[in-house]
Amino acid sequence: MGNEPDLSSDIWLFYPSDDDPGMWVGHSILTDQIGMGESVLEAYIVLKRVIRALLEEAKANPGTRVFSPAPKEVIGRLQRSRPLPKSITERAEEAQDRRRRKTPALRGNLRAVVDLAEMAA
Repeated sequence: MGNEPDLSSDIWLFYPSDDDPGMWVGHSILTDQIGMGESVLEAYIVLKRVIRALLEEAKANPGTRVFSPAPKEVIGRLQRSRPLPKSITERAEEAQDRRRRKTPALRGNLRAVVDLAEMAA
């Protein structure tokens, strides 16, 4: 994608929503974009679509701000997080293929983590 912003060092953090019981939030640390779903898997799929839309907007309108760090309280959750199981990311990709909504892969070595302390609470 040519001059696409490099999000290869981004981290996607997943945690239960504080405002919507039963919902999960997927939060991009570098862009402060979020996706929500009833599971980590759904939040991952939604966040991927949101990030892809942001990158497409930035390509069409070069003045679009892509990088906007997440709030400190979200970044603080990273200390107690663990890598998201690869099976979840694989299932997300399979679900998108089944829906025939092929979302292009995001470039780089994206890290996805889940806040396990929040899961246990």
